[in-house]
Amino acid sequence: RGTTRSSGRVRGNRPNPAGYTFDFKSKDQSGFVKIGFRKNEVSNFQMRPLMPPKAGEVPLERGHLKKVLDPLTAVMAMTRSPRRNPCAMKLPVFDGKQRFNLQLFYKGQERLPSISGANSQVGFVCQVRYQPVSGYAPDGATMAMAQERDIEVVLRSVPNANLMVPHEIRIPTIAGTARLTSQSLEVRLPRGGQIAAAGR
Repeated sequence: RGTTRSSGRVRGNRPNPAGYTFDFKSKDQSGFVKIGFRKNEVSNFQMRPLMPPKAGEVPLERGHLKKVLDPLTAVMAMTRSPRRNPCAMKLPVFDGKQRFNLQLFYKGQERLPSISGANSQVGFVCQVRYQPVSGYAPDGATMAMAQERDIEVVLRSVPNANLMVPHEIRIPTIAGTARLTSQSLEVRLPRGGQIAAAGR
């Protein structure tokens, strides 16, 4: 089991993270990742249990921690995508261990099932490419992920909130394609109440 939290602000169309935590627990171990941000760059980070560097690992440099997003804020950044081509974006991400980019490319459109609160049934299909930068070992698994061309995210519009939201994420595995599909959506403002909702 795991719990992910992120805090920050949105200025213009860019989310600016302030803090990120990921706590997890399994039968074998438990741990956490914590990242703090200040002025659009990582100010501190912790990870437990510690992961010793692998042979040949590309070192993480200070310059790689500027103007980056945590994994959850990267998802938030997708909601602020340009309307004409929501896939036209490159997301710089730091997860507490690795610094990498997620480069999105337009792949097409598809019809989506109707859900209340979202009157748009057209989904933008974006191909997602993983581009490692630092904090990784150039082993077979990492290079295979970097060469993968079948990772996709489908974005759908929620006009009432003026947002694009990830409707489905598709990741190929040896057993077939894993699909993560959103079941509901609720957008609230701190003082304005609910402005948009969608659900099956």
